[in-house]
Amino acid sequence: MRPNIIRFSRYLPVLLAGSFSPVWAFGQPAAAPPAKVVIHYHRSDGDYDQAGLWTWDGREQKSPKDQEIMATGKDEFGVTFELDPSKYGNDDSPKEKIGLIPRRQKDWNKKDGGDRFWTPDKGAEVWLVGNDPGLYTTKPDISPRIQHAFIDGNRLITVSLSHPIKAGEGSPAGGFRVKRQDGRNVPVEQVAQARGRNGSGADWRLVELSLGADLDIAEDGYEVSRDGYRAAIATPRNILFDASNFKPGAPLGAIYTPTETTFRVFTPLAESVAVVLYDQPTGTAGRREVPMKKVSPGVWEAAVKGDLEGRHYHLKVKTHKYGEKELNDPYATNTTGHDSAARITDLRKQDPVGFRPIKRPTFGTALPDAVIYQLHVRDFTIDKNSGVSEKNRRS
Repeated sequence: MRPNIIRFSRYLPVLLAGSFSPVWAFGQPAAAPPAKVVIHYHRSDGDYDQAGLWTWDGREQKSPKDQEIMATGKDEFGVTFELDPSKYGNDDSPKEKIGLIPRRQKDWNKKDGGDRFWTPDKGAEVWLVGNDPGLYTTKPDISPRIQHAFIDGNRLITVSLSHPIKAGEGSPAGGFRVKRQDGRNVPVEQVAQARGRNGSGADWRLVELSLGADLDIAEDGYEVSRDGYRAAIATPRNILFDASNFKPGAPLGAIYTPTETTFRVFTPLAESVAVVLYDQPTGTAGRREVPMKKVSPGVWEAAVKGDLEGRHYHLKVKTHKYGEKELNDPYATNTTGHDSAARITDLRKQDPVGFRPIKRPTFGTALPDAVIYQLHVRDFTIDKNSGVSEKNRRS
């Protein structure tokens, strides 16, 4: 969300003569928040040790002092929480959006997935499932499924199961199948217990699939399935750290010249990427979208004609898992803030007087023997013996 866009609330009431009931000016009447929301939470491993639900006001207005609510009961689905919407938001505005993150033992290392959001239209009873980003208004299917599938090598997929299989069950392929987007199968040659948390040695919850053909990292959408389990799309993981698969061969970021700026980003999981230009770091003035093309494995590029110095940009990235999001360029050379657009800058104009040509000090040792470290300005000027005046210390 771009922070300086002024939005007229769809909840703005218009009082009609002779009536004290608000009529909502835009769209359908907003759902009134219930006095209590019951949240059901299921984990396939059955581990509800100190199960808690971290909550916050999604509109960043007001949250309760104690933001974590603990489980209040159990049912056949799992554990239940009770949420009081009146503790969130301002008194004069609807409790429109409340964030939810399950975790255990009050430990963020044991959180379950990303942010979910409850809104009044979801009603007074909702369901959450472990390792599932959804928030459901009806009881969801919790039958066995492939929770995650990760591409960890050119011929290796690691699979996490909601319900374990017996050691060696269905060997050698274990009943697993890997299918490309075009429907062709990738042969599974062997299934083995993966290293990591697997429970007992007889029950395999985390398995490795050894394949009979290389996976194409540039192709998204490999489906992993097994009889009796819901399928999952494999997500590239450790394979992304294999440098032999990716050779950018050119600078990344916004490469500026007075006649053309080339935008280049490494994002191997993207289905599409676009540069979104703006006049200012915030707001929508001058918005222009330019599609980028994949020029090598994982690398996307677009060249925009003209002198773009002083304009700003975001990248709009679409992935299979997260959909479409507008983001800051991780390779930007002139960022302007946490969520504001980066600036396109001619770095040569930022040089101090006398900066070029660069006069490097004599280096008296071989490069492999160099010791290079970073020191904060404050740290080496704060002492009175630093040689820096009192006025300029700690800067």
